[in-house]
Amino acid sequence: MDTPTLPEDIFDSRNIIETPFSLEWWQWGLIALGMLATAFIIYYLIKQTRNKPSEKTNPKLSAYETANLELEAIQQSIAGLLDKKFSILLSNTLRNYLENELNAPAPERTTEEFLIEIRRFPQIQGMASGLLFNFLKECDLVKFAKHKLEAEDRRRLFQSAQEVIQEVHSKKIEEERKTAELEAVK
Repeated sequence: MDTPTLPEDIFDSRNIIETPFSLEWWQWGLIALGMLATAFIIYYLIKQTRNKPSEKTNPKLSAYETANLELEAIQQSIAGLLDKKFSILLSNTLRNYLENELNAPAPERTTEEFLIEIRRFPQIQGMASGLLFNFLKECDLVKFAKHKLEAEDRRRLFQSAQEVIQEVHSKKIEEERKTAELEAVK
């Protein structure tokens, strides 16, 4: 078949059929943008409903109760955890507890920043301060310097986390009791 080379060889189209409905390119773009926005909203709503715990089946636990449940779960799986994973879980449990119990910004800070920030809380004074410092430093050694933990080291770290949580909780309860007594006197 020969291809037309001269302009007189090219003929105009005949019998062009107009479609009853046609859109401009920008109209198609708006439709696509609307569909994309709708898909995003549906995805967001589905994600929100799946992540929302039911208030009836899962009552809100205190920071202390949550920390103890997490410690119990770690203790049950302690033998199957690698040293690094064990340290991460344990230190995250303690940091999250302190963040929730004292409103201390814990997880987004380095250990040094966290220790400087946490010293301003009266519940951390005394024994808890030293325990917390040693606990976090040892966890950092395991997480970042690949320090190995023996079974006794794991028990000691676990016990340190429990002691810090218990001491902070006891001090917070005592502080709340004193505040209630002062309010009752007024």
